[in-house]
Amino acid sequence: MTNEAAAVCRAAARRQGRNGHPTPTRDVHLARLPGSQPADEPAVPTRTAASERVLAAGIDLFFEVGFPATTIRDLTARCGLTAAAFYNHFESKEALLYTIVSEANARLDRQIDELELSESEPARSLTLLVGTLVTFNLASPKEARIANREYALLQPELRAQVVEHRRRIRALFEQVLSSNRTARGLVKPESHPRPDELDIRLLAISIINISIAASDWFHTSGPLTIPEFADTHGRLALRMAGLDQPKRAARRKTNVPA
Repeated sequence: MTNEAAAVCRAAARRQGRNGHPTPTRDVHLARLPGSQPADEPAVPTRTAASERVLAAGIDLFFEVGFPATTIRDLTARCGLTAAAFYNHFESKEALLYTIVSEANARLDRQIDELELSESEPARSLTLLVGTLVTFNLASPKEARIANREYALLQPELRAQVVEHRRRIRALFEQVLSSNRTARGLVKPESHPRPDELDIRLLAISIINISIAASDWFHTSGPLTIPEFADTHGRLALRMAGLDQPKRAARRKTNVPA
């Protein structure tokens, strides 16, 4: 048995305690996968400094080398914990990945929920959606890339939750692009004066993918700031959809004395 495996076994034994009853631990955040939480176990407590270090190490390593190539030994070496201590905070490496992905997606959801899409014209709504998605990917490039790529390595039931989130985002874009102001059909422009369902789906996917890929070639030392980069992508999306630039609110005139 390797030293790492032995440490894990000892940690499991300590958690099991005497007579099969779990031993209470102090200041421990144990992130479990959905469905694995015992019915009589209280909700997960506030995350600790140690679990934050594990989370930061997971974000760095999953971004740098990917989820499959990252080992528990890599994670513990990066955050300065033992293998046994790791399992006091996260049930498994997959639980760590799921935490990173789900928290990133939840943060994006909150940002999108703050948008006033129902009260805006299509061009304005599309600009808001693209700007939010681009900004999220540029402001949190590591978490965003992990959420967009490594989620495919989760178990099917967990991956399905992430896929559902991604479909909800796509549905928002499709709803905006379904406006009768959108450009003529993309697949068969000669015979479809208005875009059909397939056109809308392809257009939405294309705009989303371009927005996500922005982090691949954006540099903080480049000529554009994040807001400028997001604004540029918004104008590009409008052109792809054949929508006019959203009207800006007219400036209030002030009376200047002669």
